[in-house]
Amino acid sequence: MPRSMFHPLSLFVGLRYVRARSHKFFVSFITWVSVVGVSVGDAALIVML
Repeated sequence: MPRSMFHPLSLFVGLRYVRARSHKFFVSFITWVSVVGVSVGDAALIVML
């Protein structure tokens, strides 16, 4: 089996930016804001449907 089935590239890249160190705080902050925004948008869409 290909290894990518167990470690998707997008998940790897996303977790890398979320767990950024303090010198990359701005990137980590923007990533968390984006994740929260998408989650709130999805929740609002589900509630409205």
